[in-house]
Amino acid sequence: MAQGRISGRLLRDDLARDTNLTFNTNTLVVDYTNGRVGIGNVSPTDLLTVAGNVTAANIQISNNQILSVNADAHIVLNPNGTGNIDVSSTYINNLADPTQAQDAATKAYVDSQLSASLGNAIQLGTSTDGNLVSPAAYQSWTTATTVTDAIDDLNEVMLNVYNDTYVGSVDFTADTTSGGAGTAVTLTITHVGNANRYDITWGDGDTTIGTTDTTPTHTYSTNVGSPFDVTVRAYNNGGSGSGSEASKTRENYITIYTADPVVSFAIYAASSGGSPIEYWDDGDTVYLENTTTNIGAATIQFTIDWGDGSSDDVITDDTADGGTAGGRLAHTFTTSTEQEQQRTVTVTLDSHSTALPASIPTSDSDQVEIYDTHTPTVSLDDNSGINEEGTSGHVVTLTNNTENTIGSYATYGIQYQYNGEMEQRPQPLMLDQVPQVIPVEPYNTHLL
Repeated sequence: MAQGRISGRLLRDDLARDTNLTFNTNTLVVDYTNGRVGIGNVSPTDLLTVAGNVTAANIQISNNQILSVNADAHIVLNPNGTGNIDVSSTYINNLADPTQAQDAATKAYVDSQLSASLGNAIQLGTSTDGNLVSPAAYQSWTTATTVTDAIDDLNEVMLNVYNDTYVGSVDFTADTTSGGAGTAVTLTITHVGNANRYDITWGDGDTTIGTTDTTPTHTYSTNVGSPFDVTVRAYNNGGSGSGSEASKTRENYITIYTADPVVSFAIYAASSGGSPIEYWDDGDTVYLENTTTNIGAATIQFTIDWGDGSSDDVITDDTADGGTAGGRLAHTFTTSTEQEQQRTVTVTLDSHSTALPASIPTSDSDQVEIYDTHTPTVSLDDNSGINEEGTSGHVVTLTNNTENTIGSYATYGIQYQYNGEMEQRPQPLMLDQVPQVIPVEPYNTHLL
């Protein structure tokens, strides 16, 4: 294409030009003859031929790329209507995996999703009634169970129904759910179907396998690990697969405490050694030994009521005197004058941190007897008379007045003895008689 250099006036009237125009050789070329413009190209072949990159606003065309000048900006291909974006039967490559509903997807992504459409990958999901397992013949499905597994389960369930070995569900209750160590628990098992065997996991490490008893009993010997889960598996030993067994677990079902404490005590005459006593003299100091069982390391409180109106002793440390791990607790009972006393001593376990709450409080009582010093008194029904051989002598009756003030001897079991003396005075003497004095020691004795 012949190019003309600009000489004289650049433009004719109305900005018209009738020859080609070139700026700086090829910076800008106007091909007047063919109606083309070239940028960086002296021989444009299109209406606009550009050698190199083109940037228009935020879009850059570079080689075979359309780029955004701004980072992370969107590039929109918009046909401005119902037209399509046609890539002429070629491929669109390097798409990211879609995250939004209208995102395009690669073949690899679509293939991966289709492979997950196999029955062993498709989950059941939530049923229309919101519950997959009730009411139902098979109760072990979840929304995550796959279609293939569900069909397999149904197939096995139907076979067990046909063979009369079907077990749909199991449940159980316990006659007691709490108690001290040594508590025996009996389950009552119910089931749907034809279960004929039961496995029980008691939660304390013991199991019962293959029992036919629907009311099995188990004794919990320790509270270590309490509360305990209990699981019952019901099954038909002639069946197999889904529908031949069912399980039920009750979590934290059995609560076992330490063995029930049994309150007991004994009273001694000394702070150590000796044998227990149940009576003593007024004013003596005695010592109570606490022999209550099953205290262990528990936090406790004992109250000791001496029964004599004195203040109770409260024991909050089991190693202190009066505690089961402590020494004997000393006490002197309230004194009395010329009167025996019966006192009821009561030891109460007020609290115990590891025992069954229903077993606390618990107590034990014992009745003791305290003897006082007495001044014995007796009386005679007659203090004089004639001792005649014909009348068998003069009979005198002694009365123990002391007994009237101390109550029944049978209550206290102690011996009283009273010594007395009678003087026989002389009568008129016969020729053959000799005056004499005879000592007499009458006594009144009670032995119980």
